[in-house]
Amino acid sequence: MPEANLFLMFTQRLNTLGVAYMVSGSVAVIIYGEPRLTHDVDLIVVLDRGHIARLPEVFPPAEFYCPPAEVIAVEVAR
Repeated sequence: MPEANLFLMFTQRLNTLGVAYMVSGSVAVIIYGEPRLTHDVDLIVVLDRGHIARLPEVFPPAEFYCPPAEVIAVEVAR
């Protein structure tokens, strides 16, 4: 799958939930104009407690690994 499609696969789902995110790492560098080779995308997401229960709706367990809700809740509370 092309990297652009992979990026959209995640960001469109985050947009559906109204989750704020930002691109970091090499892709962010490329966006700001410095060409380089990379095959990964780093996303920083800002989740709140309301997003936790809805994550499996947009990231179905049959297609994605999503940690248990309790684990995500601990991370959200950090």
